[in-house]
Amino acid sequence: MKILLNKEKNKPLKRIITIIDATEKFKQLIAIRTKVDKAAYAMYVRMAIQMDTYGVPLEILLEALDGLKQEDLMSKNEIKKLRLMPDMLTIYRGTDAGEYPPRISWSLLEGKACIFAHGQMYKAVINKNDVYAYFCDNSDEEEIIAHVTEHYENIL
Repeated sequence: MKILLNKEKNKPLKRIITIIDATEKFKQLIAIRTKVDKAAYAMYVRMAIQMDTYGVPLEILLEALDGLKQEDLMSKNEIKKLRLMPDMLTIYRGTDAGEYPPRISWSLLEGKACIFAHGQMYKAVINKNDVYAYFCDNSDEEEIIAHVTEHYENIL
């Protein structure tokens, strides 16, 4: 990965990841997506999602993910683990009372999602083919990235 990031055309990504405002970070990533290597772009989208998506409009998050496959965003270990999961996944999202519809970051672990529940806790059952990404290698959250538009309920 270091070689990928040191390529001249990918150097703008290093500046973007330091941007504090999450929405601006995603806008800048989207603006240069066709000018950098896809693998480097996907890595930075993953980092940005894992760092902070609070307040980022859903449309911007979906645009940042557009054209990326699970294989672009996930490690080989994460891909293997997701493939071993059942076809239907129960996922949870703890959030504030005003969030509607639910955003894209979910957890396979109800207890972990409860930590983020400040007035609202969503539960959904989705097909694993609808998952943008599954992150577990560098966190204990068992995070699922998915745009859930139906078959969810508030359980809090």
